[in-house]
Amino acid sequence: MIMTQETTISQEVLHRHVMEIEDEVETNPKNHNNTKKQSINIRNTSENTLHIYFNCCYYMLLLPFRPEYDNSTQKCTLGGSRYQKNLCYYIMWPLLITNDITKSIRKFMLSSKRTTMSLNQYCQIFASLLYSFKQLKFLWTAYKSKDDIQKYLNAVSTNSLLQKPKESCEHPNYIKRLGKYFGWKLLVLLCIFAVYFCNYFQIAKVIFFDYSHFVSLSRLRIFLGNSGSINGTELKTAVNILSSGVEVVFCLVALFDHFLVTLFFLLPIPLWNSVRNLERILIHSKSEMNWSEVLKNYEEIKLLSRFGNEVWGTLTLLWILDYSTHLILNFDQMVRSRSLVDMVLLFGSQGILIFALIMGAEITRMVERLKEHLLVYYKDGSEARDSKSNSGRLINELIDELKTFPVGIGSTGVYKLDYGFLSQLLCSVIVTLFVGVPPPPQL
Repeated sequence: MIMTQETTISQEVLHRHVMEIEDEVETNPKNHNNTKKQSINIRNTSENTLHIYFNCCYYMLLLPFRPEYDNSTQKCTLGGSRYQKNLCYYIMWPLLITNDITKSIRKFMLSSKRTTMSLNQYCQIFASLLYSFKQLKFLWTAYKSKDDIQKYLNAVSTNSLLQKPKESCEHPNYIKRLGKYFGWKLLVLLCIFAVYFCNYFQIAKVIFFDYSHFVSLSRLRIFLGNSGSINGTELKTAVNILSSGVEVVFCLVALFDHFLVTLFFLLPIPLWNSVRNLERILIHSKSEMNWSEVLKNYEEIKLLSRFGNEVWGTLTLLWILDYSTHLILNFDQMVRSRSLVDMVLLFGSQGILIFALIMGAEITRMVERLKEHLLVYYKDGSEARDSKSNSGRLINELIDELKTFPVGIGSTGVYKLDYGFLSQLLCSVIVTLFVGVPPPPQL
């Protein structure tokens, strides 16, 4: 990170202040425990945000590992107990895989019973297959790409543009402490968790208020065939209880499975934050630039972009297609619903999706703005014209890096998340909604 004189002085003052606090703690052993409990070291809010996600997945048995950081080097390692891995690999993952496969099979079996199928029903089958494929692809990535995930988390934790000086947060208010720990990302986390937990209320509403319909669409009843072939009241009751019990288990597994994809709401944050900080340094800083340090910063951004795309690039595209398809197929039904939960799920999930997509597109736009700024204000300047000037050589090298190695989400040759991509996606969604949504019934 480029260190200006004012920033250097402020960090020295902050460092002396922290040292004074530590000295006071050592000289006052009575207050040592209280101070230790009330202090949070602020290092990297982007790292802290991803840390929450991976820890939630770890304790929900969705992932067999969680990030562990070295306080001295900020290096990340993915660790986990053997007991946790066995529970994940032999209990939760088989349930997740079974849920994804049987969900698609049930959708196909229900559709095959109809004499004619509409275009919307074909799209529903496609959406179910797409969702199952995306979830299975995520599990495969977590299983085979553990080293790449560790590289990505290392690129986030060691990125100097994301680092903040250690602060001592002694607020008695726990919310303020969380605000210091996560920064503005706390609001994003709260929105994500609020929308996610609405799924639990939606499932509970179906189970308790439409139980007969819930049982009739259970996997076990669909796979066993028509309920009319079951003779005997006691046998029907036993089958209903067994079917509902199995379906409730799969509903809970599906809710856990759905939490995996919340990662994609958080992925643009570290890259956007680092590019934004570099842009502030280059455009808004009034002090002399340390161009060698700027090149190192851009190298860190390149690593963050490359490792992120290697692990999550294809999955991000599948996630965008899945959410867009879900919006198109369920928009009319959820808008006409008078349920508050359905409205929160529809507009909340799509709002967070739009926020993440715009943040990803902004990364590409900021890189283009950096190139334009360097070309206009530095490359044409007297310092850059001097071929013997070390600053001029570094500026030209940075411009070449920006042109040759652009950063962004999806910059792997398959797709690139920018405003052009978003415009095409938005036009496709709008056209499909107007064509596919049936007109309201005439009075």
